[in-house]
Amino acid sequence: MIYWMQRVTPAQALALCGNEDLADHFSDYVTGKYYEAARAHVAPATTDKANEVLSSLGTIADVLCLQKSWSLLGYLLALRAGSHTLWNSILFLGQSVGDNISGYGPGLLMDEQQVNRLEQALNEINNEEFIRRIDYRDMLDGQVYGVPQGGSLSDQNIEQELQKEAEAALQEILAYVNETVRLNSQLFCWLG
Repeated sequence: MIYWMQRVTPAQALALCGNEDLADHFSDYVTGKYYEAARAHVAPATTDKANEVLSSLGTIADVLCLQKSWSLLGYLLALRAGSHTLWNSILFLGQSVGDNISGYGPGLLMDEQQVNRLEQALNEINNEEFIRRIDYRDMLDGQVYGVPQGGSLSDQNIEQELQKEAEAALQEILAYVNETVRLNSQLFCWLG
């Protein structure tokens, strides 16, 4: 599973809340644009509906996609709280929007207050303490998605690589959320 965050203006958020199909097609459009940018030579098929979505919502901000780092952050945030309570209360709050985005259920729309709470919680994380919690064997036992399955590297080397990845992902999500707060915007989030 991959977690997507899309910054939206209040007007875009209102349009998404009022139309389940629009939210579904919007996420399809944004996902397609992300992969098109990542692989410039491969353009995804753009449906007429996705074109309508783009024109009805105006300019679309860059999306944040954490790829497999999403699962790593989830593991670390759950450890910080001692359960998944903190993780769920931070990233899985908001109004349900859409029907069945990418087969994982509805997306969530975080209003400005919820985005502010997310920013506050992320800013309270001590980066060094946070990444030191990585335990490669525990992650394997817990079947955390995207964790390397052995190979020629030692457990310590894998943990160091995972620490670098976690630090970069945490900074990326923090920068995105900080910018969202600065712009008085909202977040549309979904699993894909």
